[in-house]
Amino acid sequence: MSPRATVGDGNCAYRAVSLALFETQDLHPYVRLLTACEVAEHPQQCDVSSPDCVMTDNRIVTSPYRDILQAVLTPNKDVELIHFFAISAAFDVRTLRDRFK
Repeated sequence: MSPRATVGDGNCAYRAVSLALFETQDLHPYVRLLTACEVAEHPQQCDVSSPDCVMTDNRIVTSPYRDILQAVLTPNKDVELIHFFAISAAFDVRTLRDRFK
């Protein structure tokens, strides 16, 4: 193991995942795209107003679904915790649907 760094341009979460999975930051748009697909396909798991939302801890501030989707669709836009759940689901680490079962 060795420490790694990513470019801090608002894509750093996607760059870090790309680096971990593919040994390069260059595939961060692909990681963002798959995450966007996951968020778009499963709005009920990402929408804090839905009873099926994976974010059940009300101490964690989460944006409305529309903002979450807009952020994942916008390059250089920072992420929030819900995006990490979607990244995990997109790469089948753990699906949003199974996260809290």
